[in-house]
Amino acid sequence: MVRSCIALAALVAAGCSTVRIVKQPLSDIDAQSITRELEGKAASIKLRDQARSTDGTDVVVTPAAVEWDQSMSSGQPRMQVPPEAIDRISFRKRARGALDGMLLGLGIGVGVAMVNGVERGGERGALAIIGAVEVGLASALVLAFIGGAIGHPYSIELAPSPPR
Repeated sequence: MVRSCIALAALVAAGCSTVRIVKQPLSDIDAQSITRELEGKAASIKLRDQARSTDGTDVVVTPAAVEWDQSMSSGQPRMQVPPEAIDRISFRKRARGALDGMLLGLGIGVGVAMVNGVERGGERGALAIIGAVEVGLASALVLAFIGGAIGHPYSIELAPSPPR
């Protein structure tokens, strides 16, 4: 029962992501906000005219350009394109992933406690609930660690400017 709850929780967590849509043309405030969010993070940058994303670090966004460092193996260490050329910038938030995992683990514990308490009832039910709470706390710690390692998927979509 507990193993199936943990497996289900892992699948649910894997499917969660956040998308922030930013309209163009970019304002100074939006550009600064995006740059702050990406600071120190590896990102995947999807250009509108390309099927595949490119990996980058040290992403800097201004209203006039988006710049990032590529791996040295690509031969182009620094890329620069206008914001209109960017479809999406994706990265992972480690702290949010840890929080998601912790809450998921606590949820598993509450679920197991409820099922065990109802099934057993009385004094044995109370002991089952205490045991399930311990499972929940252990699950919270384990899933917080896993969630922090994986990170919460986060994307910033740059919506094209409306036609004039």
